[in-house]
Amino acid sequence: ASSDSWVNSFLLFKEGLTEDGSEHFGLYARRPLADESPERLATLPPILLLFGDRDWVWTPSVVRAADEAFPRCTLRVIEHAQHHLYLDRPDEFHKLAAEALAGEGGCAAPGSASV
Repeated sequence: ASSDSWVNSFLLFKEGLTEDGSEHFGLYARRPLADESPERLATLPPILLLFGDRDWVWTPSVVRAADEAFPRCTLRVIEHAQHHLYLDRPDEFHKLAAEALAGEGGCAAPGSASV
């Protein structure tokens, strides 16, 4: 299977007009996690949610809601970082990502945590 078919199975490309008449396009999840049942969310692998304390896209309430929605979620707030954490604080971003992939820092390695 091509990589295009894999992407198309998870993402939906939409384009159209906004309320003010300007064009827009974007990628959207075909099955948004917000529509999933708590039972289904419990089967997901561990999730590391990284959030910059100066993020202009995600508000703290949205981040807290995401943290609460995923039973196996570890939330880490990176200070002095905006939305693009990997650019604003690359060392901290890479450290936390590496710890999560190694099963450290509160995120269990895939298959090692109980559900």
